[in-house]
Amino acid sequence: MNKKPAFSVQTVTVKMLIWFALLLFLIFALFPYYWMFVTALKPRGEIFQSPPTLFPSTFVWTNLTIPWRQFPVAQYFANSLFITAWTVVLDVLVGALAAYGMIRRRLRGAKLIIFFLLFTQLLPGAVTIAPFYFWMKNLGMLNTYTGLILSYVAWTLPFTILLLRAYFLEAFPQELEDAARIDGSGRLRTFISVLLPISVPGLVAAAAFSFILAWKEFLWASIMITTGARKPISVGLRDLIGEGGGVQYMSEFMAIAIATTIPAFLFFFIVQRYIASGLTAGAVKG
Repeated sequence: MNKKPAFSVQTVTVKMLIWFALLLFLIFALFPYYWMFVTALKPRGEIFQSPPTLFPSTFVWTNLTIPWRQFPVAQYFANSLFITAWTVVLDVLVGALAAYGMIRRRLRGAKLIIFFLLFTQLLPGAVTIAPFYFWMKNLGMLNTYTGLILSYVAWTLPFTILLLRAYFLEAFPQELEDAARIDGSGRLRTFISVLLPISVPGLVAAAAFSFILAWKEFLWASIMITTGARKPISVGLRDLIGEGGGVQYMSEFMAIAIATTIPAFLFFFIVQRYIASGLTAGAVKG
């Protein structure tokens, strides 16, 4: 009996085309980061040279340290880390409690609540800026970390509740909670000691979503925070162009831009193994 060859010419050709397409996509996705890196290390006169050079003629390593001495970059980073950390903590904590309550309490209008949460995800972010601004102004929270953090939590919370509700339905069946209650565990203790430890992937996925928004968001932060000492790095970068004389400090600007990607890279490098399972769990139930 003749066996068919494991790999036909057509199969190999298709796979080569797929790999070639993926390689092109990878180059397309990574080239901005490469250009940002080489621009940060180029001499100032070479940046706007025509045609542009893909590789620096001379590596100017001092470009990586100059902005930290001339501008309040460290303060901007500290502000962003503070804002992002509190946004993630509050979003995940409140979202987890709300999702747990939705799956264990028979709430009147539960479907209406879910519909409302879904509806908020369909609204363009720009639509909510004006109402949020006047709300924060009336509460006296303009130019405060509290106002910015609460705004971010309000924007990320609906998605977090929906995500964790679906995850809890999959990972935390009623039988598991009944067993914990037989052992004398109350609802709060069950939530803390049983539900949260087995829901780490879902919690990490929710944390990743809120981290992305709080770390990179620019428009609302530039409206809310106008005091220089309180600005996050996303707004501080914009100001550095003006304070530094525009394109004159382009190398230093790129050096700071590289530094802003490092916290996000480290965060996703650490939690990447949880994100996929956290986002896909609950896709059937819920």
